[in-house]
Order: sequence, then structure tokens, then C-alpha cells
Amino acid sequence: MAAALCLAEPGQRYIIYLRQGGTAKLQLADGRYAVERFDPDTGKSHALLPAMGGGSWTTPNLPDTEPWVFLVERK
Repeated sequence: MAAALCLAEPGQRYIIYLRQGGTAKLQLADGRYAVERFDPDTGKSHALLPAMGGGSWTTPNLPDTEPWVFLVERK
């Protein structure tokens, strides 16, 4: 896993910044979480499949080693 930063409101919302691509792993409380991936270079976002809480969740593989941001938000 590459170096990652995470700003969290545990059990509700997580913002993950991956400086050089790679993956990050979160421990999510029970529930369903919407996941969105942002490209900070272009400002474009892409909704991904939801994450199910109650254990460990890993970000999907990224298309390159550029910076990426994920928003994981409980729904």
C-alpha cells in the first residue's frame, strides 16, 4: 500500500488522499457507504460500487500513480 492520508468522522465519512496511487484500507462500522473517486488534477469524480461496513474495506486499484481522492460516506 502507498502512503495515504485520511480525514475521518468515524462511522460516517472518510476522505482518503492517495499521493501516488496505490490502495488504502479502512475499518468501517456496520452499514452501507457510498464511494466516490476524485481526480484532483481534472476535478472529475466517478461514483463507484458501494462499500459494506462491518469490517475491512480496501480502495479499488487506481489507473496510475498520480494523486487520487476517495470519499466514503455512510448512507
